[in-house]
Amino acid sequence: MEQSIKQRQIAYKISLSDIHTNDFIKQEGWEPNYIMCGDKKISRVNLIGTVISPINSEQNYLVIDDGKSNIVLRQFENKEMDLMDYDIGNVINVIGKIREFNNERYILPEIIKRVSPKWLLVRKKEIECLYNEGFYKLKNVKEALIKPTSTTAEKMEHTSPKDGEEILQKIRELDSGDGANIETIIQNYGSDSEKIIKTLLEQGDIFTTKPGKVKVLE
Repeated sequence: MEQSIKQRQIAYKISLSDIHTNDFIKQEGWEPNYIMCGDKKISRVNLIGTVISPINSEQNYLVIDDGKSNIVLRQFENKEMDLMDYDIGNVINVIGKIREFNNERYILPEIIKRVSPKWLLVRKKEIECLYNEGFYKLKNVKEALIKPTSTTAEKMEHTSPKDGEEILQKIRELDSGDGANIETIIQNYGSDSEKIIKTLLEQGDIFTTKPGKVKVLE
């Protein structure tokens, strides 16, 4: 029997209310479940929120809020990630998968980082800016990722960790406060840097402050 290789899903930047208000589609077998947002199937998300509920040590979950809605983070088998490391009031960046049990949606986190509270406003403005500028086109959701021209796996074949770190450092150097100009980076590092930037966006290492500008998520 041939074993199919599953591609890593893009982590979309959306609001918590989008997760709750759009249809949740369950699939058979190993195909990922997803929410249907306009014409996009979103199973993996990149979120920023404030911890508003104390950790439940027995069930290993906590609740985050982004100012408009909230959602539960649940952890089951990942022993390297302890949700008890986060306290009420911490602002965290979460990359994870959307799940549903007994009609309740929650996030199964893959990566969690503490970030400054300022990132709540940055994320809100980031999504609004990209949507208002017409940078992303969806029917019912504000999508916050550049539409990929190829899969992350395909891009990473040509992107070494060193390449990614060099681009991250260049973004930091060029960032005067509102982000670094993508065209300037491409002029310095060539056309391959555009692929690296898209990969970093998909991985959640950088984000778009406005069309044509990116910033490192510290």
